[in-house]
Amino acid sequence: MLEEEDKLMSREDEEEEIMAWFERTTRDAADVQRETLRRILAENAGVEYLRELGLAGLTDAGSFRARVPVVTHADLDPYIQRVADGDASPVLTAKPVTAISLSSGTTQGKRKRLLFNDDLLRSSIQFFHASCAFTNRAFPVEDRRVLQFMYGSRQETTKGGLTATTVMTNLLRSEEFTASMAARSRPRLPSCSPSEVVFSPDFDESLYCHLLCGLLLAGEVRAVSASFAHSIHYVKKLRHYAGGVPLVSGNYASSEGVIGINVEQHAPPESVVFTVLPDAAYFEFIPLKPPCTDAADDDDNPAAAGSSCYVDADDANPVGLTDVVVGEHYEIVMTTFTGLYRYRLGDVVKVAGFHHATPKLRFVCRRSLILSINVDKNSEHDLQLAVDSAAKILAGDGENHKQLEIADYTSHADTSSDPGHYVVFWELNGGGEEDGGGVLQRCCDEMDRAFGADAGYAQSRKTCAIGALELRVLRRGAFQEVLRHYVAGGSSAGQFKMPRCVAPSNAGVLRVLKDNTINIFFSTAYDYD
Repeated sequence: MLEEEDKLMSREDEEEEIMAWFERTTRDAADVQRETLRRILAENAGVEYLRELGLAGLTDAGSFRARVPVVTHADLDPYIQRVADGDASPVLTAKPVTAISLSSGTTQGKRKRLLFNDDLLRSSIQFFHASCAFTNRAFPVEDRRVLQFMYGSRQETTKGGLTATTVMTNLLRSEEFTASMAARSRPRLPSCSPSEVVFSPDFDESLYCHLLCGLLLAGEVRAVSASFAHSIHYVKKLRHYAGGVPLVSGNYASSEGVIGINVEQHAPPESVVFTVLPDAAYFEFIPLKPPCTDAADDDDNPAAAGSSCYVDADDANPVGLTDVVVGEHYEIVMTTFTGLYRYRLGDVVKVAGFHHATPKLRFVCRRSLILSINVDKNSEHDLQLAVDSAAKILAGDGENHKQLEIADYTSHADTSSDPGHYVVFWELNGGGEEDGGGVLQRCCDEMDRAFGADAGYAQSRKTCAIGALELRVLRRGAFQEVLRHYVAGGSSAGQFKMPRCVAPSNAGVLRVLKDNTINIFFSTAYDYD
């Protein structure tokens, strides 16, 4: 008994130490950011990429911003490819690259390669320790179990002999990471599933075994966890199945690096914000504005916002971590210890406030996910608004029609037809083969009208520069086939996020969606024009 009390005190002391570090770091965010950039540039002063740009060992923010351009992955990919192919010279980092991390590839159908090294490993350990400390404080539990739906992914070997897999698999295969997490992070909740389940090459087998382990240890399970993409669409269903169990979004990270943690874990998922860790990377933020700036800031009525497709503000020079403005929208730019210099992450965030001197960010959408045929521009958020608007028709039609719900959805800008048009794919919770009462046709028309909040779309529809919106209803299980398509290509099920806009280059997913279509509707919303 005394030994258990000592162990509990030790854990509480460790959590207090983590909390103190977090408070100190966020309070001194400006100084921490300067030191983080100095360390990154000093350690990598001799790398080829920075030498080519003439940085010449300078480590201050002014010189860095003046000489190093803001870039996308496409700009750095040739350098990363050289490392993957076996170039051992300091191309992007001075420290050895220990593995290659692969993104999910759900947006364009092509997986991005990123460098992985010991710096990212240790940063991730610190990140998860902090996140777990806040979870333990918000939801203290006794020694029991957590049912973790974690999945390792298939590993490849690059031409240069490096292991290439997802960043989470790289972490889970690290003895330092697993030992550290077992010793300090959520130690009172060991996982139900052994590592053999996590690293099973068969997703269905792994999922079955996770569930079996959970059932076998059901009396001890006190939490269920998994890695999710930003998935507000699923919150209603999760809340239904969870009953009164709290839903918690613990942290914000990407394949490129860790970003922030949720310090207010009792907040509902719809309003979750993440406090940036100032020493995780050097952060900059590109100011953004929607085409209709005033309307887009109307949080009480997001449907009035018009298109939420964000563009660079008139003065779009990136600002520092502590210089962002509450209420404004930005795209995150990261400089990391893994060879990313002024790298556009592609995430749109809104500054919701500050924790001491560090901003709290609300994730808005991926900037690159845009439906566009002509002069129209509709984003992931616009798509969600259109689908939600149509879903109200389904929910309100229970008297005359078997009530249906949208299980999942995605979209595609089809330019193979003339004129091009939007295609929205729905999987329903049942039915869809027939359209008794015309409810699905009305849903199709409603989405077409909803996209018309973007003036470019409405005008293009009226002039027939864009064709009628197409709604394709899919058979049940279609999106599970999409998941299996990605897993078969080497992605981890835990890394998977449903692409809300399927690019033309993503032919494999388009084929799965079209092969599973059971009904098709074309909008008549603009026929009277």
